[in-house]
Amino acid sequence: MIYFIIAASIVAADQGVKLWAVRALGPGGSLGLIPNVFHLTYAENRGAAFSILEGKLGFFVAVTVAMVGLLSSALLLFLNRLYSRENEITQQQKKEIEELNKAENNFFSSMSHE
Repeated sequence: MIYFIIAASIVAADQGVKLWAVRALGPGGSLGLIPNVFHLTYAENRGAAFSILEGKLGFFVAVTVAMVGLLSSALLLFLNRLYSRENEITQQQKKEIEELNKAENNFFSSMSHE
């Protein structure tokens, strides 16, 4: 749960900074924090890193959908294997408990006949 809270806080902070930049700077705006040294300048990147594949939204959507599908499938396979292994262990433990109960019953029934 703590990881969800941290992730949500980071996303909220990121979106807050972006909203501030749009309102305070606007397209093409700049804010000099240290004159002639450090300026915040508003710029948009509508592609991947360094605007690679700019305007190829369909490609990004397709890759995203494919990756989500692939990762979801991998997660489901992992969880299914984990469930199967846990089920095998549970069945084995159940069998051992039944054998112990049977041995205990045999022991006590043999004692009562003496």
